[in-house]
Amino acid sequence: YSVACHLGASDGCIALAVSHQLGRGVPEDIQLARTYLKKACDSGAQDGCFKLAATYGGIGPAEAAEPTKALGLYEECCAAGHNGCCFAAGEYHRIGRGTSVDLERSLTFFQHACAQEDVMSCLRAAALRERELGVTKGLHDRARRLAEERCKQDDGIACWHLAVIFEEGI
Repeated sequence: YSVACHLGASDGCIALAVSHQLGRGVPEDIQLARTYLKKACDSGAQDGCFKLAATYGGIGPAEAAEPTKALGLYEECCAAGHNGCCFAAGEYHRIGRGTSVDLERSLTFFQHACAQEDVMSCLRAAALRERELGVTKGLHDRARRLAEERCKQDDGIACWHLAVIFEEGI
């Protein structure tokens, strides 16, 4: 992984970072993991940006958590089109992690990922609109349709989301 990363392969940098994060075959070192993830992120690998944000958000040693920095990284990564980053940014704003609670801003991030057909973001946006903001139309149907389509394509997570939809009577 090290050679691949140093030759510019972002997947190599991500794999090397994860190895350092977990101490798999190399010493556990969150700072070094962040260095490799930043290199991947800077090269345009949005999964590297997502994983980098997660290292600041609490994945890793508790003393390394910097939720405000994580939120900023999630927001940047969302703007670049990574649905996982949009979902995470939405959650941070929903619960007030790294910022104050802002349900409208949270909804914006969930809706952004929902528009890109991210089932979980559609479900979270629908629940937020209904429970927190008192709006009841629109996103449940989209979430159900997306989950049904993906479940038919043998997407296990989509099938799980579909089961939740049916269980909740959405």
